[in-house]
Amino acid sequence: ALSSSLCTVSAHTRTHAMGAAQNGATGSGRRKLAWAMARDGDVKALRELVGREGAQTLLKREEMDGFGGSAFLYAASRGRLSVLEYLWEESGVGPQLAQMVANKGTTPLMEAAEEGHLRVVKWLFAEERRCPPEIVRAVIGGGYCYPLSTALHYAARKGHEAIVRLLATRFPDLVPAVDGRGQTAAQLARAEGQRQVAKFLDRIA
Repeated sequence: ALSSSLCTVSAHTRTHAMGAAQNGATGSGRRKLAWAMARDGDVKALRELVGREGAQTLLKREEMDGFGGSAFLYAASRGRLSVLEYLWEESGVGPQLAQMVANKGTTPLMEAAEEGHLRVVKWLFAEERRCPPEIVRAVIGGGYCYPLSTALHYAARKGHEAIVRLLATRFPDLVPAVDGRGQTAAQLARAEGQRQVAKFLDRIA
């Protein structure tokens, strides 16, 4: 998930950034502003920015605190469903955004699963193009958190039982999958003290 240090953007900074965007800020600056808007759930401001700068700016990754992701990934991590809906339905680049992977090796599903955003996970599952099976089943990593993990590992580690149940029920082949340390989601949950989650996964294994 995104570290808290990414998320400190004051109203003054944001106002300044909006002015900078209007006056031709760099591409990186525009993307950082899009991240701030995604974090805050400000669909109106994000729509205005895209209207000025074009939707293609949303397809760029911005390297901040090792995350290296997009506004869509950021919104998934923060549970900003209204932003995700806008990006999917109106930006014109929704399918591309939905399949982007952060430089640290996380998908939108992984971000939402780790942070416990059940509504976002359900929204991603509501249409296959938002979260294709190959993305759900992905065992990827390479960042500073848990490398080579599945979305089920992310949810299990944090004890988000409702998301674990949803993932395991819809994609039972995730249950025996191991992460980069050779652990199943049940083993990881147990190691992290998430006994209820571990018990559930053991029961259906």
